[in-house]
Amino acid sequence: MLYSFFSSLDVEIIPEYITNHGQVDMTIKLGTHIYVMEIKVVEQKSVGAMKCVDGVNDMNGVGSSAEGDIMKEMDLIHHNPALKQIKEKGYAEKYRGIKGVTVHEVGLVFSKKLPNLLTIHAETTT
Repeated sequence: MLYSFFSSLDVEIIPEYITNHGQVDMTIKLGTHIYVMEIKVVEQKSVGAMKCVDGVNDMNGVGSSAEGDIMKEMDLIHHNPALKQIKEKGYAEKYRGIKGVTVHEVGLVFSKKLPNLLTIHAETTT
């Protein structure tokens, strides 16, 4: 779906670019901006625990009440596993230092249970 959207914008899309540290889900080049994107799908493994479907990250929440659900959502916001992977694996490093280019690292986290984007975080460097 994201690929189709960006294709309609007539931008350069690099899907599933393989590096020596892993695979970037999608890189978008739009003028002087480069967006390095990682996508994670999470599911609720059990009451009080969130788990990435690909098994890379486990995030433990607290309790089983509405407060616990809110805490799990806050945990996702503050510990975005997609953005964390971009940073840990250095996916955007090859674009840093290019004169006149702004690099955006974008982590998207979707819910497997609900067809929704749970959180999106981006960090920008010039």
